[in-house]
Amino acid sequence: MLPLYYIVILITSLLNADINVMVLANVGSINIYIIDIVYILIMISVLFVVFKQKIYYDLQIKIFFLWMVIAIMYGMSNYGYRAIGEARYIWPLYAFFIPMVFLITGKMDDLRKFEIIINKTLLIAAIVVSILFIIELFYNGRFFLSAAKEESLRLEDFRGIRYLGSDETFTLSAYAIFILSNIIVKKRTEIKEVLTVILLIMIVIFTKNRAAPVSVCIGMLAVLLIEKKIKYLFRSVMAISVTFIMLIIIFPSITGDLFKAFSGVVQIEDDPTGYWRFVVQSSALLQGMETPIFGQGFGGYFEFYVPELDKVIEYPPHNMYIFLFLKSGLIGLSIFLVMLYTVIISSFRLKKITELDPELEKYRLFFLIIFISQIPYMMAYNYYIYFGLFVGFFYVFKILIIKQNQQDGTQKVADNRN
Repeated sequence: MLPLYYIVILITSLLNADINVMVLANVGSINIYIIDIVYILIMISVLFVVFKQKIYYDLQIKIFFLWMVIAIMYGMSNYGYRAIGEARYIWPLYAFFIPMVFLITGKMDDLRKFEIIINKTLLIAAIVVSILFIIELFYNGRFFLSAAKEESLRLEDFRGIRYLGSDETFTLSAYAIFILSNIIVKKRTEIKEVLTVILLIMIVIFTKNRAAPVSVCIGMLAVLLIEKKIKYLFRSVMAISVTFIMLIIIFPSITGDLFKAFSGVVQIEDDPTGYWRFVVQSSALLQGMETPIFGQGFGGYFEFYVPELDKVIEYPPHNMYIFLFLKSGLIGLSIFLVMLYTVIISSFRLKKITELDPELEKYRLFFLIIFISQIPYMMAYNYYIYFGLFVGFFYVFKILIIKQNQQDGTQKVADNRN
């Protein structure tokens, strides 16, 4: 099972921009896409965990997953099987159950096995995306296997030529955070780790994608500030600044494009894509107010009239909060926010157990930064494609730590009796 899992990570990381549009087969009028293979494996994991009746996660998470199923079923009553097709936007969240399967089957029933699997997951994803970046450098722009995708997303705008997608950029940012978490908790720096982080940050900035690096930086700075790691807060800011300057010195021709790209983060009205998002999201929000409680269900896809642009937009609103409000109403959005809050608070509270063990603390710190980074990231896109998977890994991590703690406590009692 693990080899198949790693293959899925490899394919998803490499073809994330393609697999949503590459048609694998046709069943009547229904298109079967490559990504559906991944979703089928995810659904098998869900059913396996449910029928095994293993309860390893908080009630808020169960309620959210259940409400999404209800929203899909409600959509089917209005739109038929289109509801299942549009549900592709939320299926990746159910990857939460994959680590649960590993736990139940014994593939990840101790912390050593957990470390091996999560480390390989992050490494494979980062290596594959790096290879894709190199391919796009030679291709001089975005590279897609799908002709349909290439035609619709030949990404070159006011920022100049762009590379990688937002999720791919997030993958490289996440791996940089993983290495930084190790540096922070072990309080020592190895030159190999520093060079890797610098290289990853340079690639991320060079892509000109903004949502991922800005969100990850917000998550990291927030965690370091809240947990009073002020020394590392300043070091992180300095590292990012120095890397940015190095990139400008090495590639002076892209200086203007970089400043245009990242200045738009705080000057939305002067940023073409920022303004587009704002007016589209405003129209989408107004449409959502027509069905505020339960939402319109899945299957209706998107059709927003934007008066500022005097046109109808048939793309997602590029905002996960508005998307959930549209499809599942205030109920679905509220449940999701409670779930996200629960995951973040659980990450903070776990510090009481992990802070004395750097090998464990680095994972807690990594998960916490990733979870908090989703708050700003989802204002510009859906959640990060591996967000659900990482939440699942976190809960397995939490279960294993508590289990080990209990075993250690039992052993101490036994030793005292002897």
